[in-house]
Amino acid sequence: MAAYLDAHVHLWELADGEDFWMRDKIDGQHRDFTAADLARLQDACGVGGAIVVQAMHNHRESERLLAQATGDPRLAGVVAWADLFDPALAERVGHYRKWPKFLGLRPLPPDTFGGNWIADPRSAAAFRTLERGRGRRPAAARGEPGRGAAFLRPHGGLRCVLNHGGRPADDRRSSPGSAR
Repeated sequence: MAAYLDAHVHLWELADGEDFWMRDKIDGQHRDFTAADLARLQDACGVGGAIVVQAMHNHRESERLLAQATGDPRLAGVVAWADLFDPALAERVGHYRKWPKFLGLRPLPPDTFGGNWIADPRSAAAFRTLERGRGRRPAAARGEPGRGAAFLRPHGGLRCVLNHGGRPADDRRSSPGSAR
């Protein structure tokens, strides 16, 4: 196996649900993207493994990915989905922890990319639940990365990943000839 690991890959099957966020955002994505597709790309690039991150906000996809990773040595682990505000969050995390390649959660509250979920008291309660259950959770906070770090500070028992640099508020892209 190659020494490289891709730490954030999405695999999806459209049959997993209608809540596929990339469907209308990225041209050519309205199709399944499977482990076989990934394997071809891994071979071409010399990448030996990947961490699969949920692409849909449902348990069905997370269950499928966890089962698939169990039998696929190229899938090093799965970051699953759970509703951060679900009263049964602890039970969901407990269920996922039974899978050997479960690495953590990417719960994505409804306002993750447009609102202020960090200020919602249910978020702090959810993180306390995850901490008690030794859950692990990637965190994505829109705005300044320091805001996410401040939110996470009281939850030092959790290992967290700040995705996409905290998804800064000014995420304009440069294009040829544009001034920044």
